[in-house]
Amino acid sequence: MSIVAKVLKDGLLTATITDTQYTAPTLTRGFVKQCSVMNSTAGVVTLVVKAKLNTGGTFRTIITRNLAVNETYPCFELINLVVEPGGVIEWSGLNLELYCTGLEVST
Repeated sequence: MSIVAKVLKDGLLTATITDTQYTAPTLTRGFVKQCSVMNSTAGVVTLVVKAKLNTGGTFRTIITRNLAVNETYPCFELINLVVEPGGVIEWSGLNLELYCTGLEVST
């Protein structure tokens, strides 16, 4: 078994939820340790986060939240989230800045 600390996702979000995602690799579980989103735009932007925690699972909405101008949201709902192999986390929110770190543990 190996454990790797890594950035799970980093970048600007788009308006389409499937454009920005993290997928746990084959034979690997992903664990979210920290995730934050910042709104540096000139207006309010809605953040949406959905997760399908395993390959055969169903997407569930984890977060739907409006972020004010210059607001940073720490995404408490994602802390310690476990993503089984093939599971996916998706984010959307036009031009929001995302930074998400965690662990990948081989099974």
